Amino acid sequence: MYVNSAKVHQLNEAIEIARSKLEEESMNEFVYTHMVERMKKKDQIALEIKRKELEGAVRKKELILADENEKKRRAKESQL
Repeated sequence: MYVNSAKVHQLNEAIEIARSKLEEESMNEFVYTHMVERMKKKDQIALEIKRKELEGAVRKKELILADENEKKRRAKESQL
């Protein structure tokens, strides 16, 4: 009888340990998922900022190109 009750007590303790580990791992999973989502959002914001910077640079280069083409056209016209 004593052996059975000791075994039951031991199994109950093992169940409690497993439950606490399961709770801890569930919380770790939640934290990890939350961190990954925040990192994705942060990367998305950084990429959006970079995209806007690059678009601005392209617009500036297009204006410079248009000015240079206009200068070239005027130079050709003046030679004729």
